Amino acid sequence: MVKSSLYKIVFYNALIFFVIFLSLFILLVHGWIHNNFGKIDLELILFTVMLPLKGTPGGVIFSFIKNLVCPVFMYSCFLMVMFNVILDMRYFNGIIIKKIYVFVCCVQKKLLLLEAIKIFIIFFICCLISIQIVNFILPIRNNKFYNSNKSKIYKSSLISHACGQIEGKNYTNSLEALIQSIKNGYKFIEVDLCITDDKNLVAMHDFEHFKQITKTKGINNTLEEIKQLKIYGKYTPLLVSDINRIFTENKDLILVTDKIQDFDILLNNFKFTDRMIVEVFSYEKYKEAQKKGIKYPALCVCDTERIRQVIKYNIKMITTEISFFKQNIKMFKYLHKKGVVVMVFGTPTINDEIFLKNNLGNDCSLAYVDNILPKENTNK
Repeated sequence: MVKSSLYKIVFYNALIFFVIFLSLFILLVHGWIHNNFGKIDLELILFTVMLPLKGTPGGVIFSFIKNLVCPVFMYSCFLMVMFNVILDMRYFNGIIIKKIYVFVCCVQKKLLLLEAIKIFIIFFICCLISIQIVNFILPIRNNKFYNSNKSKIYKSSLISHACGQIEGKNYTNSLEALIQSIKNGYKFIEVDLCITDDKNLVAMHDFEHFKQITKTKGINNTLEEIKQLKIYGKYTPLLVSDINRIFTENKDLILVTDKIQDFDILLNNFKFTDRMIVEVFSYEKYKEAQKKGIKYPALCVCDTERIRQVIKYNIKMITTEISFFKQNIKMFKYLHKKGVVVMVFGTPTINDEIFLKNNLGNDCSLAYVDNILPKENTNK
């Protein structure tokens, strides 16, 4: 008899401990989810914990155990000790346990078990449906560069890479290439900008490449010397004054750049900062760009850790290389569906109309191209 009573006490204490643990878990899980995943979204959470190899990342598991399970367990133990100290166990056995025991007996007889399971299933299904309805109803806050049209390659979907190809030559970043891209209908112009030794901005991929395409060796990296040269003997180096003049005359042009990470120089040199996309290569730089006043920073995504940052911090503009994009197509399709402006680069692979027809507006918004002309006609 004593042994039976001991079993009951242990059983009901375990039951109460479980209820306390579950209650605290439900109470604290919201904070843990917010710290690890940002906004509460079941689909987003499930997607994140499946990255990158269809298994929960080690960091998430460690955080779950350390920051949620362990504190909940410790709090539950403390509350159970306090509960048993405060309450007289005989009184507890005499009143509360009897009621719980009656309930357990009913469950054992399957009088309430099926109903409880039904209620739980209905509640779970309702939660899933509600989350999807909310996700569907709430508007996605897209910026003006987002493209979700799956049937056309618009002029606003292609980025003229390094000012565009001119007479079969890439990476000229020249004045003539820029003018040609505008005539061809490009609205997004990518310009590689570099800082000269005398602290001026000039359009070039890098100084060594510039010396090769101008066939010069002994020049200094200064504005005065650079603007006297010709690219491939015929094209004009592109200067800040040229960019400001052309972009001021063409109000629908968008400047895309990535070489300069000194955001003050960009903001001080250009007059149209509301039409400038700046690619950055770390989340720290992304935050810095926003703080400095860059309206449209775009985080370069090259691994799954960056993907988690995009999800966690609700980043709305990213760039990625085409091979990584193809390897993780479902990942980028999900991000694009959630309103992220995905910009894909990768010369020469990306100069492929089939890729653009299949992916622009479906899995990505923008693509850097060299020689694909913008179109308004429906793809067939």
